[in-house]
Amino acid sequence: MTYELERPSPCLVRLKGTVSAATAEKVRQEVIRGLARHAVLPGFRPGKAPLPLVATRFSEEIRRETEERLFRQLWDQAVAQEGFRVAGPLGVLEARWEEGGGLSFTGEFEIYPPVTLPALEGFQPPQVSVEPTEEEVEAFLQGLAERQATWEGIEEGRAEDGMLVEAEVEGHFPEGGGDPFREELAMFRLGAGEVFPEIEAAVRGLAVGEETKARREVVREGEKGAVPVQYTLRVKGLRRKVVPALDDELAVRVGVEGGLEGLREQARVALRQGKKRERAKAIRQAFLAYLAGDGALPLPQRLVEEETQKAAVRYAESLHRQGVDVGQLNWQELAPRLRASVEQRLREELLLDRLAEQLGVEVAEAEVDEVIRREAQETGVPFAELKGNLAKRGGLEKIQGILRRERALAQVLGPWLGEG
Repeated sequence: MTYELERPSPCLVRLKGTVSAATAEKVRQEVIRGLARHAVLPGFRPGKAPLPLVATRFSEEIRRETEERLFRQLWDQAVAQEGFRVAGPLGVLEARWEEGGGLSFTGEFEIYPPVTLPALEGFQPPQVSVEPTEEEVEAFLQGLAERQATWEGIEEGRAEDGMLVEAEVEGHFPEGGGDPFREELAMFRLGAGEVFPEIEAAVRGLAVGEETKARREVVREGEKGAVPVQYTLRVKGLRRKVVPALDDELAVRVGVEGGLEGLREQARVALRQGKKRERAKAIRQAFLAYLAGDGALPLPQRLVEEETQKAAVRYAESLHRQGVDVGQLNWQELAPRLRASVEQRLREELLLDRLAEQLGVEVAEAEVDEVIRREAQETGVPFAELKGNLAKRGGLEKIQGILRRERALAQVLGPWLGEG
């Protein structure tokens, strides 16, 4: 077997292979013998039919299987000799049997690009403080107080932005185009954009018991022009948001000992933990940018397209579970963002795989099993069943890859992530 290689792009390899007649015939005879062991032909017991008869009866199947084996053997030879890391299957573009019995073919497959990392000691992590400022502590406490706020009804006063309005709403279409409607108790925060601007403008300044009217134009889908809607609104109640003061009583309300100072210390602890997560993320991103260097790694484009399609399906399924009508999404706008996210993930995996290889990081099967065992407990699926399903889909290798990359990151970045 001999081959020639062409490189139309950094991650695409075109393989032109030639198989001698002797090699092709040897493989063909192996296929015939394998098929004959199970072949069922009239007048013969299973597996006892003469080889020439099997070759004649199943000639087309034998030809296809012989070609597949030869393609695979020569592809494996090229991959091993060239040291390629394959990113996709071999696609045969053309195959031709020669008069003398030899086979020639042309195929293409994608490979991952070689990755060269810079010296690890040259990385300088960004300086990110994990100590919260007093302004951040005050903002945290204010947000906590906001979440403890109550709505108190008012008898006097007029509707203003920030109030919760309780209103009776009636509507009709004075020029036709729709049926009258009525809502006994509509509730909305004035100024929050929860209702149409025309309704907000009409209600603003009213007192409890007062009535007003509003009008807006509605454009019907598939129709020209707009249809007017007339609203009658009666204010049935007004509520003002009451935010508790930042004092010892607030600490008691949320179950923190030590009064306001104890609450401040709890705020610092929570903010510090959040800042540590932000610092870890910033250092991780900076390290990946350092590994990538100035130029972006080329990627196998068919793989990118396949992964983008999978990401779109996962995204659509997630939205569907949340009750979102995915048919209304603008996929032309979403597709480039999904593709960019996939490309970023694949480049990060390439860099971290090379890092793990360089550091000699290994992940034992028992560690993969531990991840699967936790997921089995969370989902209620038996461990053996879950592991078997993952094995069929290549999930075990994915888990191992994730653990290996994270371990490599931790090995390099651990000294900085452990600070503070």
